[in-house]
Formats: sequence, structure tokens, C-alpha cells
Amino acid sequence: MKQAWIAVATVLPKSAHIEAEAQAQVKALTDAGLQAKYLDSRIYPRLLLAGATPPATPAEESFLVFIGPFPTQADADNQCVNISNVTGQPCVAAQADPP
Repeated sequence: MKQAWIAVATVLPKSAHIEAEAQAQVKALTDAGLQAKYLDSRIYPRLLLAGATPPATPAEESFLVFIGPFPTQADADNQCVNISNVTGQPCVAAQADPP
């Protein structure tokens, strides 16, 4: 996902959540027609969440439930509306492997 953007539905810190929770959230989004996946932030140590200045990284290793990748941040932001309609929660764009 080099330099691609994703729309992050939720960040689940590993200290308080198990992988099965990420899988369940992926299933809920997929059942709603979204092509959801999840990733382990440990594999993407340079992950940046948009919206903060400077962009933030998850405070600890986490599972991120997302849809994407998308070529631009705007494309990921546009998908956040669909995610929020399903989850009722805010969504944020992110780059798993920024330049």
C-alpha cells in the first residue's frame, strides 16, 4: 500500500482488544456492502492517521479496520461517509506506508 490512502473505520489497541473484534467489524462492514479489511499496525510502523497536525500514529500496536486503498486522501475521506453511515462512528483517512 505504498503511498496509498485508506479509510479507517476503527483503531483497536491490542492491549484492550483481540483480533476477533477486528474480524467481526470487518464482517459487519462487508455485510453492508463495503470491501473492508484490517491490518496490524506492527507491520506498518510508519502509519499516519490524517486529521492531526502533524499526522498522528497509533499510540500503541493496534488493529485497524479499513476500506481501500485509494489513490488520494480525498478518495479515502469520501468513503468515510459510507463507513460512518454503517458504524455510527467517526472515520479517518490514513496512509499505511507514507512517502
